[in-house]
Amino acid sequence: MSASDTSPTVRPTSTVRALWTLARPKGMLFVSFLPMIGFAYAYWDHGCEDPSLAPFWKMGLLALVWAVPHAGTMWLNAGLDRDDKPTLFGESVPVPAHVGLYAYPTFAFSIGLAFWLGTGVGVCVVLCTILSILYSHPRTAWKAHAWGGPFVNAAGYGALSPLGGFFLAGFAPTVRGAVVLGVAIAWISTAYFAAQAFQEDEDRERGYRTLVVTRGAAFTLRLTRGLFWVAGGSTLALAAFGWFPRVVLV
Repeated sequence: MSASDTSPTVRPTSTVRALWTLARPKGMLFVSFLPMIGFAYAYWDHGCEDPSLAPFWKMGLLALVWAVPHAGTMWLNAGLDRDDKPTLFGESVPVPAHVGLYAYPTFAFSIGLAFWLGTGVGVCVVLCTILSILYSHPRTAWKAHAWGGPFVNAAGYGALSPLGGFFLAGFAPTVRGAVVLGVAIAWISTAYFAAQAFQEDEDRERGYRTLVVTRGAAFTLRLTRGLFWVAGGSTLALAAFGWFPRVVLV
């Protein structure tokens, strides 16, 4: 019998509360910050260090564009997992029926707002939406694959999210920006595998074939450690070289 068969009935009055909890609002803050990092770095990369030059109202909309579909992504994820155990940045709560259907209006809203901000931002949000669906839709479920899940997180959070902010700033791409983007991907991959290393039992119960299930927690932690040294070492080296603000060395 699945977890959804044993979950209590969710009344309409409690559905909103359940959806808010499943949206993982603590993680939403982190996700909203990623495109703003790209936005801020674009200004620094082109020597525009005066904060008054940045249109901060755009940064607010940029955060909204990433926060809203984050909720939808978490709802799709909850619909796939169908359990009520505690999660990263989340709490235990019964999963409403058809929770994944609530995700699609959030995607549509953010895509529309993103294209209003700019074509580059819109393309990034469309690609993030596609990755979210591939990750958590029952027919694809890349989350359950050893390398499908890492690819989605590295591409969505590591590359497309900061790129969305960079495109909003309107500056031309640079070689330095491309190298820094690679470092961002390494940091996101480090965080992803670090979190996965502690969910072997849950993934195995769900029938997933994630890396921690196929290779074990010890291997996953060794990979995490290696990625950490790559990400951290690259960050320090680039800061010393001047491709990050020198304050990063601290």
